[in-house]
Amino acid sequence: MSEVVQLEVPGVDHRSGTQANGHVMYGSLTPVGWEPPKDHALTFDQWEQTGHVITTLYNSVKFARGDWLLYGEGEYGERFAQAVATTGLDPDVLRHEAWVSSSVESGFRNPDLSWTHHRYVAPLPSAGQEQWLAIAVEEQIGANDLRDRISRKRIEDSGGPTVADVHGFLSRATHDLLMYINSARELGGMPRMVQALSEGDRKGYADEIEDALGTLQREWVAELRRE
Repeated sequence: MSEVVQLEVPGVDHRSGTQANGHVMYGSLTPVGWEPPKDHALTFDQWEQTGHVITTLYNSVKFARGDWLLYGEGEYGERFAQAVATTGLDPDVLRHEAWVSSSVESGFRNPDLSWTHHRYVAPLPSAGQEQWLAIAVEEQIGANDLRDRISRKRIEDSGGPTVADVHGFLSRATHDLLMYINSARELGGMPRMVQALSEGDRKGYADEIEDALGTLQREWVAELRRE
């Protein structure tokens, strides 16, 4: 049986479960997942509430880790770097979480929205963050839709993309590409991955990737290298 992680939340009776955002979680969180109550007896409402709490905890983890990183960076100097290394997490991911936590103050963070919503408003001044997060809640906008609306409004107001917009876009594109490459390595690399595919699937993916990379090289790389 996995060790149970006791989540100590002030004012919460843990006999009734961990509470978050008005819901109660039944069962137990472990280092590797969630376990239902020993008798497995959950009503639909209890099961649904548990999902709400787990989702809230998932969203809060990135903020919590970012806040933890900022505190350690300010307090422990070199020892902070050693502690971060022991997490085994991608340094780029950790730096990004710390940046979002430093950019979006806790008073502006909305528990009804995902961490990704907050990531997309992080470059904005506080007033802009508050405005867009409120719009996202009121209109129930997904994180990607919020990102697109912010981008369109910024371009509309400026009469065109800013240097910061272009830097941000290319940085995200490069970061996402490297993440896919690293994910492939974690799965054993392409030689091992293709063994799971049929000949037809391999050919289909090869054509799609070749077309995508060809477009990237022809259009983006050519423009970036143009004198």
